[in-house]
Amino acid sequence: MSQLPQGWSEVRLDSISEIVTGKTPSKKEEDNFGGKIPFIKPGDIHNQGYINSTVETITEKGAELVPSIPKGSITVTCIGNLGRVAIAKEKSATNQQINTAIPNETVESKYLFHYLRTIREWMENEASATTVAIINKTKFSAAPIRLPPSKEEQKLIADKLDSVLAKVEAAQARLDKIPTLLKRFRQSVLAAATSGELTKDWRENHCELTNKMAGVFITDYDGNKLGELPIEWGYVSFKDAAEIKSNLVDPKETPDAIHLAPNHIEANSGRILELVTVEKDGVKSNKHRFFSGQIVYSKIRPYLNKVCAVDFEGLCSADMYPIESKLNREYLLYVMLSDQFVHFTSQQQGRVVLPKINQKALKKIPVPVPPEAEQVEIARLVSEFLAKAEVIEMQYKAAKLRVDKLTQSILARAFSGKLFSPISEDEREVVAVKMKSSQPKPDDVKVTLVGEKEVSEKSGSVPESKEVYSPVVENQFEQTGEVFKLLKSKNKGMSAQALFDALTGNTFSAIDDLFSELKSLIEHKVVIQSGEGENSTFKVTKK
Repeated sequence: MSQLPQGWSEVRLDSISEIVTGKTPSKKEEDNFGGKIPFIKPGDIHNQGYINSTVETITEKGAELVPSIPKGSITVTCIGNLGRVAIAKEKSATNQQINTAIPNETVESKYLFHYLRTIREWMENEASATTVAIINKTKFSAAPIRLPPSKEEQKLIADKLDSVLAKVEAAQARLDKIPTLLKRFRQSVLAAATSGELTKDWRENHCELTNKMAGVFITDYDGNKLGELPIEWGYVSFKDAAEIKSNLVDPKETPDAIHLAPNHIEANSGRILELVTVEKDGVKSNKHRFFSGQIVYSKIRPYLNKVCAVDFEGLCSADMYPIESKLNREYLLYVMLSDQFVHFTSQQQGRVVLPKINQKALKKIPVPVPPEAEQVEIARLVSEFLAKAEVIEMQYKAAKLRVDKLTQSILARAFSGKLFSPISEDEREVVAVKMKSSQPKPDDVKVTLVGEKEVSEKSGSVPESKEVYSPVVENQFEQTGEVFKLLKSKNKGMSAQALFDALTGNTFSAIDDLFSELKSLIEHKVVIQSGEGENSTFKVTKK
């Protein structure tokens, strides 16, 4: 932020509030939980103002074992995802991942809430360099807070922020509905396309059409009668609509070839997210070769609906099928993207741990087939509709980017003493230039898939860690380390949250000690870590 406005002061957080670190009641005593007192955890906090509900509650008995916080207290996440802020709506308790500021008579609670929404960057810079980012009570207490000269001015700023940010949040809420609406639109288009509804009017002017595949039509699938289709339409088995081309090759022979894996394809859209080479992706095991003009389909987790058309050649994961269409390629792609096709394939997936559909089951999936000319018309119409949806999606992303930045911009202005001052022409011009430059161009928009990790997509399992067993080091930790004893008593990995809850001394100093011990255990290769950040799990190295 800029320099202090005239008459303002900068103070430590603990000079205007009492700082309380949360603690979890023992879960061994079931009657500590399930009462009427909110038990706040990080998942309950997302900068929403008052906390209206919590996933867990505790009883009066449980509350006697942990620090309680009064109504109006400001809770801040201080482990893992730092800096999420909310206000307790009533007497509550928090777990050990949260520090709470209980404002004294010198500060307006809502003002402090809004100000603490601005300190995330400060917290990240001050965080301890452990496995998971931590701001302990001592550091949190020293957070710098800017205060206007009077409590009345604090209230004025807080009330104005409530009003302005409510409008921003309303805009965000409306924007957040757009992805769901777009998904429904795309699926409704695909449903209309594959049922004949989309080309109903077109068929009235093309009555002379016949279907060359009528000889292989089917009426039943998996013991059930298939739905009705327009005249000259019919269902065929997938084996009659396309041919699966399995041809495994050694990737070492073509290091510069494009490698396509399930994580490179966006679910439900048919979009390819990125193109990488075999060498860059570190591919070692045999892969299928695919060619331009084919469809590539992921057999892993069919419900994720990862399928795309390719106009280039390369290698794809062995967990994918290169498919040669016997129909119009784009039409078959839209069939495979439809909810009905996904439903059929999901019903036939095998294996519980890593669902997949094998070739035998895929070949039996029913495909609705119109006459060839109608396939071409459907492909054209669907392409036009989906292109319009993409334009709207790009506009949505640009708008969301601006709105997401708006909250922090407003907060920064408020705590620089400028919330009530008019914007000068110079400032207005600077804002206009920045907004224009930040607006993404169509060619710059990239979609990032957040979903299955590549390692699980490719092989269905996590590579085994290199483990070095040391009985001398283990004996040392056996005698001194609570974390090691706890991990050794378990037959499976434990998350950081599980370790917090299981250990008796649930305080920030204990958490610091916990991560120090974990770091030492990992360095001595007595414990191994799987995953990263909040998804990390820890377990004792196998002998």
